[in-house]
Amino acid sequence: MRLLFLLCCALSLPLFAAERVVTPNWAMASTLTAMGFPPLAMGDKRIYPVWMSDPVQPPSVVDLGERYRPNRELLAQLPFSRVVDNFFYAHLREVYPPGVPVVDVLFDGGNEAPQQSWATYVAATQKLGNAIGERAAAEGYLQRVEAALAGYGRDIRAAAPEVKRYAVVQFADARQLRIFAPNSLFRVSLDLMGLEQADLGAGNRWGSRLVALPELAQLPEDTCLIIVGPFPRMTEVELSRSYLWQRIGFGARRCLRKVPAVWLFGGPESVELFGRYLRGAMVGDGGE
Repeated sequence: MRLLFLLCCALSLPLFAAERVVTPNWAMASTLTAMGFPPLAMGDKRIYPVWMSDPVQPPSVVDLGERYRPNRELLAQLPFSRVVDNFFYAHLREVYPPGVPVVDVLFDGGNEAPQQSWATYVAATQKLGNAIGERAAAEGYLQRVEAALAGYGRDIRAAAPEVKRYAVVQFADARQLRIFAPNSLFRVSLDLMGLEQADLGAGNRWGSRLVALPELAQLPEDTCLIIVGPFPRMTEVELSRSYLWQRIGFGARRCLRKVPAVWLFGGPESVELFGRYLRGAMVGDGGE
């Protein structure tokens, strides 16, 4: 019954674009939806809201099940005309019906450069727009993201002129954490806001490096530490009791802000959402 219900939802999806797109990937699904052309189906739709509060996927978008192991029976019945994915999902391509074209889109460009660039996100979004026959919508969406981030940056600088740099981190526990490097998505967001990133060196393929808590003392005094969720309450309590954390001074004499989770492997929507969250944290009005 559930399979029949999902299929009915798919068949009732408005024909916004010339292509009926299936994607296992959250970045592509969210970018398509933000452009105004939600996919026919996506992977792990049920879990998506935990990491991406916006854009909300409409009820018509079918949940394929696990991103790396979608429901084959459902895929066989969906009336899709195109797949968008990348090399992380290459093992799924034998599952798609013969003859259905697959478009390879990678927003971060493989993170091969030492510094991440907005240009890679622009190129990927344009490619996605071309794939569905909606290049103009892709261009308009990119312009809106750029304008929004420029505005967030102005508000942040006005609200916190004493802060000169921003270090973005995510705690594993009270002793170690990831600090995001120049080849991360966060660098792109900060660049578009006209803000400077503070980091502790080159990152891995995912744009981060694991550091011990004491290494945060190396960050310049005028740095604001931005903790990206999830940030477990137990870790927060342990930090508050840590003499070392108190000596480093974030949250006491040095700037500290917390923002909700952002999908680190997303497209322009993740870049914009982090900026929106940061503006809310720095300005103090919730970011709206």
